[in-house]
Parts: sequence; C-alpha cells; structure tokens
Amino acid sequence: MTGRNFSTNINPTSISDVSATNQGATAMATPKVLTSEQVKANLRSQGITITQWAKDNGYRRGAVYRVLNGFDKAHYGQAHEIAVKLGLKPDVKESQAA
Repeated sequence: MTGRNFSTNINPTSISDVSATNQGATAMATPKVLTSEQVKANLRSQGITITQWAKDNGYRRGAVYRVLNGFDKAHYGQAHEIAVKLGLKPDVKESQAA
C-alpha cells in the first residue's frame, strides 16, 4: 500500500440517500451522515482496512472499531472526532460556516 494517501475523510455524498429524495427538497440542507455499515463498505471498496485508516489518521485501531461498532457513543472527545472524520456524524463546524 505504499504511495497511497488514505488520510482523507470518507465522502458521505458517494452513497445515494433514498430517504432524502423521497422527502423532497427542504429549506435548509441537512448534512449527510453515513451508517457504520456504509462507512465499512466505502473503506472496503477503496481497498482500505479499518486498521490502515486508523493508522493513517493517527488513531488507535481499537478506538475506531469502538466507534464503528457502537461501543463508544461519540458524543465528545476523540470518539466524536473519529465519528466526524468517518462521516458517521455531521461536522458542525462546516455546517455553521455555510
């Protein structure tokens, strides 16, 4: 895996959102979040292991697995940071800037 840069965030817009298209347009755009299964599928399709993603982003493997599997609720701290980077939670800073 040498020469690849995997330290980017997962792109939440790469997964189609059926519920958003069924509800129609809203006045305020809601940030797109992914489920843990969608995040895992995205990583898999890119050929990146969860361990590699954790290493490339400076997190412990176990911390990432705890967030993905729901053992850490990611309300604050490092778990929250991981959830935002993976696309499990919206980035409040980005949505406030818009």
